[in-house]
Amino acid sequence: MIRSRSILSRILILHGIATLVTALVAAGAVALLLETTSLRLQHQTLGAFATTLAHGVRRDRHGWTVSDADRLALSGGGASFSFAVIEGGTVRSLHGLPPPPPTLAPPSRAVATQFRRVDGATIYSGLTVPIAGVRDRWIVVVQDLEHPTVIFDDIVTHVVVLGAAIILILLAALLAIDVVIVRRSLAPIRRASRTVQAMRPHETDERIDVIDLPSEVLPLALAANAALERVTLAYRTERDFITDTAHALRTPLAVLRLRAEDISDSVQREPMLAQIDQLRAVVAGLLTIAEIDATAPKAFMPCDLRMLAVDRAAEIAPLAIRRGQSIEVEEGDPMIVLTEPDYAARALEVLLENAVLHTPRGTSITILVGVAAVTVMDDGPGIDPSTATELFERFRRGVTESNGTGLGLSVAARLMEQSGGTVRYQQRVEGGSLFTLLFTVET
Repeated sequence: MIRSRSILSRILILHGIATLVTALVAAGAVALLLETTSLRLQHQTLGAFATTLAHGVRRDRHGWTVSDADRLALSGGGASFSFAVIEGGTVRSLHGLPPPPPTLAPPSRAVATQFRRVDGATIYSGLTVPIAGVRDRWIVVVQDLEHPTVIFDDIVTHVVVLGAAIILILLAALLAIDVVIVRRSLAPIRRASRTVQAMRPHETDERIDVIDLPSEVLPLALAANAALERVTLAYRTERDFITDTAHALRTPLAVLRLRAEDISDSVQREPMLAQIDQLRAVVAGLLTIAEIDATAPKAFMPCDLRMLAVDRAAEIAPLAIRRGQSIEVEEGDPMIVLTEPDYAARALEVLLENAVLHTPRGTSITILVGVAAVTVMDDGPGIDPSTATELFERFRRGVTESNGTGLGLSVAARLMEQSGGTVRYQQRVEGGSLFTLLFTVET
């Protein structure tokens, strides 16, 4: 059973097997035809010589003999033929003609009989014909098939060997042509595959081009396009719902916060303001995710990670100072990478905000700029290793977070994905967390 998943491989293997079987059958048929033709010619020649002997053989003082004309005709067959008369079970040579092999046995039937004998490495083909009107007397004609003058068998062998070589060459050429034909035939399928592979969330109108697709694949492509239509509709509905809901909540939340600030009782006011701020952060995160998903990837540009780290650290420094935290950038040489600078900056902002908001007062935050990487390191309590694998999922929070939205790291991951990079987490041995943004070095 052919288990290859490649249509090209399946076609070539099955076609190769079919062609090989056909070639072998054809070669066998040709070999059989040549063999039967050779046997027929041998039998015809033996029969002609036996007929000549039957009409011309006679007994004289030398024994059994034939006329000079018959002898000349019989000698024309070549040195591979030999002749004899079997009389009373005894093989008797004919005067002036080659004698048969000594192992020749008398015939067992009183009718014309074809026979074949093997004597060591020599194969003999012969014919015994009873002499009309004489009992227990036969004419025998024998041909040594291994004699150098017998070339028909050699021709048959040469034709079979040469034919097999030609068939193999033609088979290889045919398979090479098949590769070209099948590849050209499957080119529309490969184009359709590349189209599907290149689809992005913002390219909701992309569909498989069904022009020139083979009829065998066309139903699958049409079904895939129909499925894409349904997915697109569901995706747009979900995206629009999130965007519309987030936008609709911004104004009421702003009004609600203003009213909450007017509450005189700080015991009620502060928790309410914290909850409102958290809800506003969730709305902002949802809007960011919707924006990323709806926007086409921007062209990458060279970006200096050192300057990026310094700028973002300067932006977050006032918040860190108010919380009694220290923040510093360990600068090195300029590190130029290819990325989308705005998305990369926003991803770094997310990591810095997380480090400031979710580590205790008095802790330190360090930004390390390495080779195509920016690492945010803190000496806070760190993250429970059991939840580390889920950090970048939406609405997942570390067990130490009390006021997080669960969207920050998922937003950072999406931003880095659009920036041609990734974000990774590592727990520090001495305590704290390491979040690293990895980029592509400019070449």
